[in-house]
Amino acid sequence: MTGQHPEPHYRPSNHHEHAHQPQRRRGVNPWLVVAVLLVALVAAGVWVGWRGVEARKVKTAPKVVIGSVGVFFPSGEKYERVSRPVYEGQTQVEAAMSGLVAGPTPDEIKKGLGTDIPFGTKVDSVKLEGDAAKGKERATVDLSDSFVEATSRDAGDAKREFESRLDQVGYTMAQFKQVSASEVKSGGKTLAVPTVAQIEKPTQPEPATSEPVAAPSKSAPSASPASASGAVPAASKSGSGMSITQAQHRLVTLKYLPSEGVTGKNDYRTQQAVMAFQAWQGLQRDGTIGPATSAALGTAQAPAPKAVPEGTGRNAQVYRDKGVALFVQDGALVRAVHVSTGKPGYATPAGTFAVYQKELKHWSTQYNCWLPYASFFNGGYAFHQYEEIPPYPGSHGCCRVPAPEAPWVYQFLVMKTPVHVY
Repeated sequence: MTGQHPEPHYRPSNHHEHAHQPQRRRGVNPWLVVAVLLVALVAAGVWVGWRGVEARKVKTAPKVVIGSVGVFFPSGEKYERVSRPVYEGQTQVEAAMSGLVAGPTPDEIKKGLGTDIPFGTKVDSVKLEGDAAKGKERATVDLSDSFVEATSRDAGDAKREFESRLDQVGYTMAQFKQVSASEVKSGGKTLAVPTVAQIEKPTQPEPATSEPVAAPSKSAPSASPASASGAVPAASKSGSGMSITQAQHRLVTLKYLPSEGVTGKNDYRTQQAVMAFQAWQGLQRDGTIGPATSAALGTAQAPAPKAVPEGTGRNAQVYRDKGVALFVQDGALVRAVHVSTGKPGYATPAGTFAVYQKELKHWSTQYNCWLPYASFFNGGYAFHQYEEIPPYPGSHGCCRVPAPEAPWVYQFLVMKTPVHVY
């Protein structure tokens, strides 16, 4: 069958081919696919973003405050109570311990508050056991090892800092009347926390001013040979040709000594007045009326107080570099008194303050000593009596006042008296 076309069944006709060709060309539009994918990606992104926002809302949800609790921080020579929030899910004891180890806020630090608890100390757990209803509960506070680590190279300072840490815990725990005893576990040690009754020593004994005194540096002038409790033997001459009585009269005229201080004896009060005079005149502070001091006494004028904003009324002016405090009434000098301010590392803060608390017999819980005739003017910093007033900064921030002058200073500094520290 030469010349005949093959059977058409294995080769579609043009009609069959043309009929199917348009169907192959109408496949999925790639732009439509891209559009669908973009819509899907956007929808997925929106969903993921929404879920993330919801998750963040859960994580950053503000804590619910259900109350407040006190914590105690050292401020100068005493402890100050400040409030901390109690959050939902916390006990008051847990909130107090957390707030205590966190330390004072920046604003509280500016006001003179500090802490002896090392930075970074954490509360691992707080356990309360016993009968709370009967006030017989025992608290056990687990703190991180840093609580017992020394932060000072000086052994004496390290010991006082450690005792202060326990006192901070003791005062803070004492507000919980159901807690009768507390202990701290840290660094593999179990430490008994003192009660307030143990911290606040009895006030029956006579004041004993035995605050730790730093040894003078090699460059510091020697301290007065006399003490508040032991006067140097009486002498008719000062060693410079001027009699003691003549020198005392000049010191009265210049406001360094009260009139009752004229005794004719080279006693402790006179030597402290001489040191104040020497400091103001830029002489070596040794409390001795030598030739240079005698010559200066003959020509000097009384110290001139600085003009202060309040103008009239009474104020106190502390000159840290000289170790002299001027007590002023209506712009005129009333008395100039030798004082000792904060030693290096404990510098008395400069600024303008006001007397806000007075105590005839203040017990320093931080340094375990009496501070008689205390007039507080800035946090825990105060004018107070002290046994020895060295001719250099030697306190922990307070203004130490010689024992013979302390009652007068205490009487002069009434409540709200401005105190300017230069």
